[in-house]
Amino acid sequence: MIWQVAGTASKPELSALGAPAVPSFEVPPNAPQPGTANQLDTSDARLTQAVAAPDPNAGGAEAVWTQHTIEGGAGSVVRWYEIVPGKLEVRQVGTISEPGKFVFNGAIAPTLSGGAVVNYNTASSSAFVQLMAQSRIGSAPLGTMNTSILLASSSAADVDFSCPSETKEKEPCRWGDYAGASVDPTSEDVVWGSNQTNGLAAGGFAQWRTRNFALEPNDLVPVASFTIVPNPATAGSPAGFNGNASTDPDGTIASYSWNFGDGTAAGSGAVPTHVYGAPGTYTATLTVTDNGGNTSSVSQAVSVVAAPASSTLTPLPSEPAPKPKPSPNSGFSGHASFDTTTGAITVSLTVANSGIFRWLATFANGRFGVFAARAAKCKAGQIRLKRKCRPAKVTFGRGSKAVAAAGPVIFTIKPTAAGRKALKTAAKHKKGLPVTLTITYQSALGGAAVTHTAVLSVKLKR
Repeated sequence: MIWQVAGTASKPELSALGAPAVPSFEVPPNAPQPGTANQLDTSDARLTQAVAAPDPNAGGAEAVWTQHTIEGGAGSVVRWYEIVPGKLEVRQVGTISEPGKFVFNGAIAPTLSGGAVVNYNTASSSAFVQLMAQSRIGSAPLGTMNTSILLASSSAADVDFSCPSETKEKEPCRWGDYAGASVDPTSEDVVWGSNQTNGLAAGGFAQWRTRNFALEPNDLVPVASFTIVPNPATAGSPAGFNGNASTDPDGTIASYSWNFGDGTAAGSGAVPTHVYGAPGTYTATLTVTDNGGNTSSVSQAVSVVAAPASSTLTPLPSEPAPKPKPSPNSGFSGHASFDTTTGAITVSLTVANSGIFRWLATFANGRFGVFAARAAKCKAGQIRLKRKCRPAKVTFGRGSKAVAAAGPVIFTIKPTAAGRKALKTAAKHKKGLPVTLTITYQSALGGAAVTHTAVLSVKLKR
């Protein structure tokens, strides 16, 4: 419930404005301490303090910041609120917790620039009470704080005059006189706070130690990270970059900027692609900017290799257009490439239906090899070799016969002894051997035969 003090100084009035919705909560349990059965009172979920100040991120409206300890986490947590009474709304809600520890006795206050700082105590059965703090800048996502910092630690468990070991009652040890936080009126980024830890007991009297401090919220720097697939990349083909592994400890990544290292324009977005035009090693750099304006960069090497040598088989300009009969599906398409170690030429084709292939590969000083195929009935993607239908991906020796069915056809032309000798001679002079490859295809459906010719410069590695 939000109440407003009205009336006059001599006759004040308290009126209820309404009850904005907040998440449900339960009264927290008492906090344990190491080495003693005495437990600490974590409070009873009451709001222990409230601070009001204009919030520039809420249009300059007056906002009330407050907190209480509730059940949650390892036992208890501190929940904080920013309430805008003028709109009767809770602008944001956050929870302070620490792994394996009770969190209690908190105090929160805003900065004049729109941030906030909360200080609090922690306790567990294995650690004495500590004084911690967290903060947020105004541009951080609503309901969040950045990582915690340690302000002070207790040197002993609390065994003061209010503890059960002294009173013989069941009530827990009283924990000081609460915590406090307030706005700095002259520095827009500072919050002042006060909280406590515990010292060694002396004659059953409390040895509470008060710590006063001033804190300034900071925006943590983001962490840039990315992957490249594939790496090595191929010149002329797209490489994928993925920066989704980048993180911001206290906010979000607002933008991504990419320098691909090849002098081209910068890229943007979390998952861009880039095409490198030439082989080499490039340094790619990703720079991320978080919601607070902080930046972080990371670089890694990109290896780019040359595309494999290949030649597309295209019709000679003087060839007439094929005239299929009875339907225009007697043509074929594909490409050829060569092995730089053996000189073998691999031809990959696709045909619409079965038919007869003939090929001739020649070079300046002699024949490279000849192959002829005849019609046969095989399933799609198969050829007929030695009177049996076999998968299309086979190697043909000189003089072999095969028949192509509809679908993919892959065959290899191995150089003859003369061709091999010529290739080696050319390689000694760092030259390639021009090989003219002519392929003729006759569809089993009839129509004119189609002939494609290409010249490959076959070159062996030295």
